[in-house]
Amino acid sequence: MGAGAAFAFLLALAAPVEPPGSAYDLAFGVAIPMRDGVHLNATLYLPRERSGGRPVLFRMTPYGSDWFHPEASYFARRGFAFAAVDVRGRGGSGGRFEPWVNDGRDGHDLVEWLARQSWSNGKVGMLGESYSGRAVWSTLKENPPHLAAAVPISASYPMWGWKNIEGPDAMQWILLTAGKTHNTRLAADSDFWLEKYRDLWISGRPLADFDRIVGTPSEVFQRFLDHPTLDSFWTGPTPTPADFARISIPLLTITASNEANAGPLWYYHEHLRAAGAVARHRLLIGPWDHHGTLRPRSEVGGLTFAPAAVIDMKALLADWFEHALSGGPLPAFLEPPVRYYVAGAEEWRGAATLAEVAGARTRLYLASEGVAGSLSRPGRLDPEPGRGAPADGWVHDPRDLRPGLAETEEIAEWLTRFESPDDLWGKGAAYLSAPLPAAELLGDAQASIWLALDVPDADFSARLDLLTPEGQTILIDEDWGRARYRRSLERPELISPGVPFELSFTFGWEARALAPGSRLRLILRSPSSVFMGRNFQGGGEVARESVHDARTARVRVLHDREHPSYLEVGLSLPAAPSPQ
Repeated sequence: MGAGAAFAFLLALAAPVEPPGSAYDLAFGVAIPMRDGVHLNATLYLPRERSGGRPVLFRMTPYGSDWFHPEASYFARRGFAFAAVDVRGRGGSGGRFEPWVNDGRDGHDLVEWLARQSWSNGKVGMLGESYSGRAVWSTLKENPPHLAAAVPISASYPMWGWKNIEGPDAMQWILLTAGKTHNTRLAADSDFWLEKYRDLWISGRPLADFDRIVGTPSEVFQRFLDHPTLDSFWTGPTPTPADFARISIPLLTITASNEANAGPLWYYHEHLRAAGAVARHRLLIGPWDHHGTLRPRSEVGGLTFAPAAVIDMKALLADWFEHALSGGPLPAFLEPPVRYYVAGAEEWRGAATLAEVAGARTRLYLASEGVAGSLSRPGRLDPEPGRGAPADGWVHDPRDLRPGLAETEEIAEWLTRFESPDDLWGKGAAYLSAPLPAAELLGDAQASIWLALDVPDADFSARLDLLTPEGQTILIDEDWGRARYRRSLERPELISPGVPFELSFTFGWEARALAPGSRLRLILRSPSSVFMGRNFQGGGEVARESVHDARTARVRVLHDREHPSYLEVGLSLPAAPSPQ
């Protein structure tokens, strides 16, 4: 295929299904001034009929505004003016790209500039997904007077490393957003990145050396590692409780059960908690993954959902913004303040609050007869605490390379394919529930685990699976924890050897119908993966420790009556039949 034909083919793939209506005009390379004299680059999509001014939508991105063309052109044909804006230092924008730092102030200035234009009626709405979703919240923090509605989609958590656990993937993202252009193919070259992750793993060098292992020393990567706790470097662009309390414009948060929804739901809960009755905040939770929140698909990670899961997101967003900015009717789909999809039942449901959705909190306590270290001979998840042996355990040597060397590919079917030997590499324990009746798993699940160590620090993972009667394994979610942050993500506290401590895990929000005979399985492990930063368990600064600091940990999982380790889930059982 020649270059011209290939380009035409790519354009055909990207071509959106356009709604009926008038055409739009395009203004490319528009320079929008910020308060400090830096100009941001924007592509404007302007309805051809714009006399009297139109409501304006905009999105800020570090990934190249062209990617959003299908949505931008759709909104323009629906009568909105739309501005696709490169964040500071990226694309055609001036200044220096500093992730998240300037987005709030720049977002404020963009809102006010857009409101003043002759083709604007002064009402501005903002939307964005992932990084751009966090930029929405940073802009809301700055309280621009003409911002009248906003849709944060899959807004990223305020810190790169979830629960302060850093990983080499930060460097992959940094090179994706390095320079002015969008380095998509470089960042998506999984063979290259897996090779570099393995180089780090085999060498035993500190995570802080990873930028040099890649071959590109990075000031941004080192700055990330210089802030290992949830400090002001990470939280500065995020609304404070007082900021959240001021936000009274209509909001629509969109997230999904098969993405890391702790970030989007953190913003949602913080806003409702601070703003109370003032909040006009709707929530949509689909069954998709991170990318599906903007462009829904029926297949995710090896699971296939019913056609009902694939909604027309462009049309829904346009309808909602017509309601929020122009007084149009509220879309019927969004009439319930909370709209969510129940996998298994394959249907959408509505609720007044997210708390209303949650099933009855059910605790299942860890138990065993002293044997829980394999998938074929797991311990139990019991309804009562303290049965059986008082503890299980394993030994974890961070110098053991076997688990990482077994990772030879990124797993596409990550929801349905669990790669592990039966003995969990000798670094974990599994616990299995009794068969459950027909039920629904609703809300977020939590695990509270009592542990004891003979080293000052260690990392742990907790994986929650659904085992179907047909023998399929479906990942509900996986969470991580670092022992030194067991009490606070702001203030680390090393472990006293031999002294029991409690470590909490939270699994993402889920809505799933369970067939009778289904079981829940909880797997606790010392994580050993090339895709994660390695804790050598020496008690120093994790990102700067190496194999020379490594210490072997003897791990005990306690589950006696004084230390009742448990899994807590929301289960909704079918109502008992009425007596005849």
